Amino acid sequence: MRPPEPREGETGWWAAPLRDKRGPAIHPGEGLGDLALWWFPAVCFTVGFVMVLLHEVRFGILVMAVGSAGGAVARAIVPRRAAGGLALRSRGVDVAMWTLMAVLLWVMSRAIEL
Repeated sequence: MRPPEPREGETGWWAAPLRDKRGPAIHPGEGLGDLALWWFPAVCFTVGFVMVLLHEVRFGILVMAVGSAGGAVARAIVPRRAAGGLALRSRGVDVAMWTLMAVLLWVMSRAIEL
């Protein structure tokens, strides 16, 4: 059995092994731009988590709350196509979930006494 022939325009070592006969050609790393504004909450959560590990618990959780609030605002304002990874459900449900998470994290940061 010989390997399948690459499609027109396909180059690289992945062209033949990742070929899908039922759909379009698959290219690794091609969809990373689809995440769009998802990086802001992700960066805030990462920074907040590192701060919690460094014993700045209240401020670290507050940074996570700001990231969640930013996700809610971005999802409320930005169109679905530009929202990328923030758009999982309908706009109202997404905004409600991001807002709920922001409020709960803010309350948690105020309730902790360290």
